[in-house]
Amino acid sequence: MRARALVVVVAAWSLGAAQPVENPKSAADALQGEWVVEAAEFGPMKDSLKELKGHKVPIKGDRFDGPMGANKGTRTFKVDPSKSPAAIDLFEDGKLVSRGIYAVEKDKLTLCLGMTIAEYDSYVPGVEPSKKLTADERPTKFDPGQGVLLVLKRAK
Repeated sequence: MRARALVVVVAAWSLGAAQPVENPKSAADALQGEWVVEAAEFGPMKDSLKELKGHKVPIKGDRFDGPMGANKGTRTFKVDPSKSPAAIDLFEDGKLVSRGIYAVEKDKLTLCLGMTIAEYDSYVPGVEPSKKLTADERPTKFDPGQGVLLVLKRAK
């Protein structure tokens, strides 16, 4: 009888471990702290955002500050870890400014943040993106042709 109970417990644990369900609050908790940009790419030019390397990006609660954009308003984010890849939406003063994807692996945060064509043209005039995004679309993979690709490392 005890052997059967142990088998049921191990089977239930295995099924739960195979498909972890993460809620947005715990997913946002994984992003908390100070991050440092290790690499940044955008569009077809590999070194297009190399000046961002070393910039700090503090995340506290649902608020963040970062090296991109001139807006000094309130910047917030919402995550949806149930998507594959996990989704993140960025807001400035309550207005959606970017849809993106993210992945956290230990002390590494990878983001690909989508941009509209107008935003793309302001960064890389005259160069076509590999995939044109509308304001309602988000990147589907971690590809600098789909948006701004950022790799950050947790600050020590």
